Amino acid sequence: MLVAFFKSHEDKRCECEIVKFVDRIWLGKSGDLEVIRTFIIYVKEGSDPLSEIRMLVPFRQTPDLFDLSHTCLQQDYLFNSRTFSTGGFKIDRINAETHGIITYDFFKTEVFTNNRIKSFDSPNKTARIIAIAFSDHPIKAENFRLFRLTFKVTSVLDKLFPRVYSLKLNYFDKSLFVEDCEKLGIQELEVPANKVFDPRSKQGGFDIFLYLAEGRMSSTNFNASTQTTARHMPDGTDSGKLSQKFIWRARLIFPSDETKLLRCEETKFSIEGLISDPYELEELRGKMSILEIGQVKIRRSSIIALILAIASIVLMFIGKDWIISCFSKVFK
Repeated sequence: MLVAFFKSHEDKRCECEIVKFVDRIWLGKSGDLEVIRTFIIYVKEGSDPLSEIRMLVPFRQTPDLFDLSHTCLQQDYLFNSRTFSTGGFKIDRINAETHGIITYDFFKTEVFTNNRIKSFDSPNKTARIIAIAFSDHPIKAENFRLFRLTFKVTSVLDKLFPRVYSLKLNYFDKSLFVEDCEKLGIQELEVPANKVFDPRSKQGGFDIFLYLAEGRMSSTNFNASTQTTARHMPDGTDSGKLSQKFIWRARLIFPSDETKLLRCEETKFSIEGLISDPYELEELRGKMSILEIGQVKIRRSSIIALILAIASIVLMFIGKDWIISCFSKVFK
């Protein structure tokens, strides 16, 4: 769901990193994805400011895209709960309706709610670019900035067998978008992401959570770091029904101390697995049961027809004269 973070050419002198990244992905009953993407950018000491951040994302369709940064100023928003972050989430102060200071996962970060967000085609039209502009309040050196957005993507499942589907979502894989990456200058303009900001406290990091449709879909073979259950919904409410939840953490995918930053192609990985729909499987079993019953009826009818056919052949060879003589002896 991500090829790379990158800067605009106007911001090429800015030295910055993604210090925290969280994708929460819900796979719906129709095979569509709804994503809530939350991340924090840090601009390094002595750097020029940053006025826009861009993402190359591996799908062609125009997503339903909205800025959710305003939810970062709502303490009762479900995903602002301490249970969703080792370092907690606390609104320190709100200076205006569009600006606040927050402590999130031990980061003291700003958040603005009047960002300008849009998506457009990549140069080769093989992918999309999501751009968040904030030139009115650029991120200055030694400052952190929190962003949250949501988007929807349709029809991501590949059908393998009846009622069995394959899901694969790629991160930092540019193999299908090499020309786009070259034209966008991503090698020069890429903004790398921290695998984990502080390994001892587990501050920051790059985490992905996948939620299957409640009570509808199931899987037992995702390549996830952790499997559990949850009742969380994309709108920040509790569904009251448990569904499967899978977790991927970059610090576990790349355990070596040599890998500190995630970059396009260098640290590519995917979340993938097979998904079955138990309701559809029950429907299939029902149809197979009906088919089996029908086959039994057909087999019985075929046996009766075969017996009658054999009898007809026998009678044909014996001849009617023998049958008449038998009847004559009976009725004498």
